[in-house]
Amino acid sequence: MRFWIGWMLVLGWMTPALAGDQVEFGPPPAWVKPVAVPQAADLPAQGGISYLLLDEQIDFQAKQTSVYAESIFRINTADGLSAGNISLGWEPQTQRLIVHRLTIQRGKQTIDVLKSGQQFTVLRRESNLESAMLDGVLTANIQPEGLQVGDIVHLVTTHVMADPVLGGHAERARRATNAGGVAREHIRAQWPAAFPIRVQQTPDWPAAPPRRAGNRIEVELTLDRAKPVILTKGAPDRYRQPRMIEFSSFGSWAELADLFVPLYDKAALIPADSPLRAEIERIRRASPDPVKRTEAALMLVQGQVRYVALLMGAGGYTPADASTTWSRRFGDCKAKSALLIAILRALDIAAEPVLVDSDGGDGFDQRLPRAGLFDHVIVRATVAGKNYWLDGTRSGDRRLDQLATPDYGWGLPLTKDAALVRMVPEQLALPETESSLHIDAHAGRTKPAPARAEILFRGDYAYSMSVAIADMNDETRERWLRDYWKRRYDFIAVGTVTQSYDADRREQRLAMEGIATLEWDGGAYWLTDSRLGYDKVDFERSAAEDRAAPYAVNFPSYTLLRETIILPPGVVPDNPNVEAIAGAIRHSRKGTLKGNILSVETVQQSLAPEFPASEAAAAQKTIRALADRYVALRIAQPQSAALGENQAPETSDQFVERGLQLLDRNDLDGAVAAFNAALERDPRNADALAARGFIFAWRKDFAAATRDFNAAAVLDPDNTYLVRSRGYLAYAEGRPADALRYFSRVLEEFPDDDTVRGWRAFVYRDLGNYEAALREADLTTKSLPRWSDLYTLRASIHRLTGKPELAIAEARALVAAKPGDGQAHALAANIYRWGGRREDALREIGRAIEIEPTADFYLDRMGIRGRADVAGKLADADAALRIDPKNFEAWYGKAIVQRSAGNHSGMVETLSAALRKLPGNLDLISLRGQAYFLDGRKQEALRDFAMARAAAKTATDLNTVCWDNATADVDLPAALADCDAAIAKDPDDFAPHDSRAVVLLKMGRLDDAIAGFDTALAMKPDTAESLLGRAIAWSRKGDARRAEADRAAALAKDSDIVETYRNYGLELNGTGGERKRPAPSTAP
Repeated sequence: MRFWIGWMLVLGWMTPALAGDQVEFGPPPAWVKPVAVPQAADLPAQGGISYLLLDEQIDFQAKQTSVYAESIFRINTADGLSAGNISLGWEPQTQRLIVHRLTIQRGKQTIDVLKSGQQFTVLRRESNLESAMLDGVLTANIQPEGLQVGDIVHLVTTHVMADPVLGGHAERARRATNAGGVAREHIRAQWPAAFPIRVQQTPDWPAAPPRRAGNRIEVELTLDRAKPVILTKGAPDRYRQPRMIEFSSFGSWAELADLFVPLYDKAALIPADSPLRAEIERIRRASPDPVKRTEAALMLVQGQVRYVALLMGAGGYTPADASTTWSRRFGDCKAKSALLIAILRALDIAAEPVLVDSDGGDGFDQRLPRAGLFDHVIVRATVAGKNYWLDGTRSGDRRLDQLATPDYGWGLPLTKDAALVRMVPEQLALPETESSLHIDAHAGRTKPAPARAEILFRGDYAYSMSVAIADMNDETRERWLRDYWKRRYDFIAVGTVTQSYDADRREQRLAMEGIATLEWDGGAYWLTDSRLGYDKVDFERSAAEDRAAPYAVNFPSYTLLRETIILPPGVVPDNPNVEAIAGAIRHSRKGTLKGNILSVETVQQSLAPEFPASEAAAAQKTIRALADRYVALRIAQPQSAALGENQAPETSDQFVERGLQLLDRNDLDGAVAAFNAALERDPRNADALAARGFIFAWRKDFAAATRDFNAAAVLDPDNTYLVRSRGYLAYAEGRPADALRYFSRVLEEFPDDDTVRGWRAFVYRDLGNYEAALREADLTTKSLPRWSDLYTLRASIHRLTGKPELAIAEARALVAAKPGDGQAHALAANIYRWGGRREDALREIGRAIEIEPTADFYLDRMGIRGRADVAGKLADADAALRIDPKNFEAWYGKAIVQRSAGNHSGMVETLSAALRKLPGNLDLISLRGQAYFLDGRKQEALRDFAMARAAAKTATDLNTVCWDNATADVDLPAALADCDAAIAKDPDDFAPHDSRAVVLLKMGRLDDAIAGFDTALAMKPDTAESLLGRAIAWSRKGDARRAEADRAAALAKDSDIVETYRNYGLELNGTGGERKRPAPSTAP
């Protein structure tokens, strides 16, 4: 149970010696049923190892549960030898570990490792100290000597578990490995007929009803070469629990609750002489209102008792008593809940503990009652006839009316006759984020416009922000506020800034006044806060998934953005109004125009925690379409007066005009329909062809774009819009020479078009004409000094041409041009990083974080830090995750840092936590497969790689599986097959060609590897990874000259590339040889 969340100071721990402190040895229990082992010859030698048998048998008794485990696996390749590192864990206060067998079958010879003189080494390895957890688990480790390819390892153990807190009850849940590569998996359980064990299994198991055999009951399941179950994308958690079987002797949830009720009742008793009674009397005297008393009690427990966790022995289930917790001022969620209950009951307020699962208990109502389902405790208080959910481990809660139902799915109150209670948050009545922006532009489009803005954050995020702001001194706070607004609205010169926090309402308010300069692009000003939808939303499922399953929604969520503009003369607004419900989210934008004052209100609000699959297709279409519709102010054109927003077009030109209106709003489907209508009326309308062709090019339908452009060119070859669009098409297709020709034609006619000039700078850079690129970028920067990409463009050219000081000068110039812009400081940091100026880079990224501590900036700093700064890198990853708990890059980057540091068990924990936040993410699943392998847990590794491979749909997906497999030497033949499949899907993708070459290099196929790197470099010249890979291949062939040339070229591109490849187990001959990967630390 996760009754350990919070902070813990471990001062020391001593436990008495118990019988469970040492590994025991003996024969298997008599109750175990032998299982036939498939013939090794019948099992293909795929991957580093192949499992002949995975067997688990369970014996439930009233006082203890014994779990027998047998695994038999064959070493197929040298890469599989690491699976022979056997590590077994157990908790000595409640468990015994008995080893029955550890043998190696080599041909006709059987080697008994336990009789050969080798012994297990027993260690206490606390793997969760960084999370303030002390679990007391012991680890027994042994590495059989002389293990060879072709050996068959046979390991048999039993864990005997007896937890007195469970009061003679038994429970267990077991999942089959959701991966291929296992010849036979067997699960069996037995118990006395008089012991009321209930059994439940998911429907993807073979049916296995309990059957009686004499005076006992047993259940038995066998899976032979089972294929993985494909998890359903986007489905709630209850649909993502494959091949599970549960056992429980609890007859009901009430029976389970009855076990814990006396523990909490006892812990909530307060002795007459306890100092806690003085605090209770203080609360009683302060107010007769039960609401105020409850609020005071909650603030006392949250504010004056810090968090500590203890998981050893009975500490995982039993709460410390209230007086003890108060006297020592620390406790875990059990202890804090017991303390809060004690205070409330002393104040005559009904309160009881509630067991919950912090990761969400979706589907618990369909599960058997088990204590192991829950990992957290909160309090339900009944005040004036209303229930409130109180969590002593939180911070900053002051008012009951602000406490929402936590998103735990289901909870179990610890009361008499208990039953599960539904715990789903209410729909938000007030926005979590509410902003308003007011701009007075009545003086004219190009005139300075007074502006004021305010943003209001509510709830937990507001509290966290208030804490961060309170820690700042006056100067830092002023700078942070100014920089926050400059980043949010970079077109406003910030004047005064203020902030305030209302602790009673949990509202953080930021405000600003300044002067806006409206940026007009192509005769339009786009309203900053008017966007809706998401153009990449994907609700499509494969045939292997459960297409009838509902879709989970981020619930509750609610944002409200208001924007008011006093319009300048000669400007007309788009029609902003949109109202749609799609994917259980309300998408709304409403505008009013009173005189010359335009007000637009944009809302996105989730309405339910999930929506039915029958609505998915329509929801996807709607949400994607909404992303193409946002609001602009437009300079009124004389010709547009003939066609009002609500006027139906009739002529071909009017349909073109309507199409351009829709195109300006990014309603691409509507624009195409209008241009089609224009061409139906006049097939020779060049404007319609050019405009429609641009949309095709934007959508990467290059063939259709080319057809329209060619047709338009016949009619009007000098049409400026056509020329611009052809330039865009050429650039998008990777034809920089053609793009240059088109952009140059535009600039001949419109030499002041700075945007096109800036794009031409990038084209020149791609063509290798660095002098022209620098000239164009310099000219553009004079008129558009805040175009950040131009500074990084020049810096990249200076780096490529060996002028690092000029590149550094661009970093300084960028910061000078945008001193309060966090993104500018972050870009400058990367320029310094390219130039090998790590300290300067850290200074600039630190400044970006001071301006606005975003997840992205913390991740930038994580990348800039040196490889040895593991603590700093992990701290940055954790900071990013506090801001954005679902940030993929933060989870992935943290795992990579742990891998580099050799913390493979920590890597597994990180990726498992990430997958709870981002379920089904292929990159995380694949990398966890690598982590499991590095940690010596080959079975789990194979499961994850099989799961990732089954989910792979694109060349990129397959390359990910190939790369994670290959760089850890998990199964090189399988990795090669994955890379080949990726190349078959997309032959023009550089990445799988490079990955495949690395696989071949690791397999010792040096000529093939060199050819592979040649192919990759032909597609993407001067790539550091491919250059160093080829250098290693040349060095192993004895060609020192070519090896050194490639090595030097690689280092010129990436100074860290040699260390990166060393972490993959690859080094040039002459620099220490191929590095041996350390043996994993846990058993398969």
